[in-house]
Amino acid sequence: MAACAGEGGVGSVAAGSKTSSVLRWACAAAAIGAVAGACTVALGWAVDGAVAAFSAHGQLVWLLPVAGLATYGLYRALRLDFSLGTSDVIEAARSSRPVPRALAPAIFLGTCCTLLCGGSVGKEAAALQLGGSVSSWLGPLVGLRDEEFQETFVMCGMAAALSAVLLAPLAAAVFVVEVMHRRISHPARLAAPALSSLTAFAVARLAGAHLVSPAAAALDVAGVSPLAVAALGVAAAVVAGAFIVALRVVRRAVSRLESVLLAIVVGGSAVSMLLGFTDLSPYGGTGALQIDAALAGEALPPAAFLAKAALTLLVLAAGFKGGEIMPVLCIGACLGSTFAVSAGLDGASTAALGMVALFAACSNCPLCSLVLGAELFGVSALPACALVALVAFACSYRCSLYQSAVIAWTPAGMLRALLRRPSTVQR
Repeated sequence: MAACAGEGGVGSVAAGSKTSSVLRWACAAAAIGAVAGACTVALGWAVDGAVAAFSAHGQLVWLLPVAGLATYGLYRALRLDFSLGTSDVIEAARSSRPVPRALAPAIFLGTCCTLLCGGSVGKEAAALQLGGSVSSWLGPLVGLRDEEFQETFVMCGMAAALSAVLLAPLAAAVFVVEVMHRRISHPARLAAPALSSLTAFAVARLAGAHLVSPAAAALDVAGVSPLAVAALGVAAAVVAGAFIVALRVVRRAVSRLESVLLAIVVGGSAVSMLLGFTDLSPYGGTGALQIDAALAGEALPPAAFLAKAALTLLVLAAGFKGGEIMPVLCIGACLGSTFAVSAGLDGASTAALGMVALFAACSNCPLCSLVLGAELFGVSALPACALVALVAFACSYRCSLYQSAVIAWTPAGMLRALLRRPSTVQR
């Protein structure tokens, strides 16, 4: 009886310890989601204010080089590497290293400075960096200090921030797992980012945030023919591949200047002249106006996606701070609109699929992309979103804006491995 009582006591202690651990993880994930979500909402308000100021005072475009230099000075004052970006945050999470706490205010202010002067960037990648920084600071405060927790904490912060921006909590949770190419060794590794993402989504909803118009959920995306959807996926893959390769080439050319300050001045001046002396001014900023117009079925200029891609390319290559996800969604929407005109399709539905396709091709995250499409445009859009995302991914899987998401295997290599496996089993 005593032995039985002892075993029961040990079992109760173990169960209690497990329950306590689950509660600690849940509280930590919810706290990270709430704080990262609130910070991202604040970032959204600041970005909206900066974009509105640029729209009202277009002459601010001539201060773009000054904004870049001010951002560089801020990074130096905070002792941060100016080249620190989203890929570095992802790599820090993969190696269980904390993200610098000073990155949160730096990327917040740097993104606002870029958009205030018309730079073609978004707030999504900035939010990812902000979320990773906030989570590294908040994790130890809840009593979870081990290095093994750092990866999950950064995943929680990134998922929460992206959820608060895209208003797509499931897609955000999938993104952080997919972009890091991590196998889930424990349910907490997926449950914790999902909880953070849902919490941040609730915070953003309460604050009235939105990405696309509610009317976009009523689009008849499922009505587009599968052949047209597949063709759009191929077109998106071509555009994504060209954009990523061009970005690498221009960045390599800029690096030959051997001076970050000179690169900022030269790149910022080039963008200022393009926006100031041509009719490309509407393509500065996040691209939200073009997305809204495309999803409303309005006809955009045929070369709208090229104009947005070129401006984004120059701004990012010069080192200005801001995100690439929103411009990618904008380029995709514009591409879909152009494709619809040439193929005689519904512009709004094709623009929605273009967003999904280009995001899949540029991020190498097809699962996240199809979930994002379903969350933004309704569950009925899932088959079309799945097809366009998988086609775009299959045609561009060796390219990605995030180095960690580049896939090392090739179809030929996989085929050889599969053919080799039966002979190994027979031996």
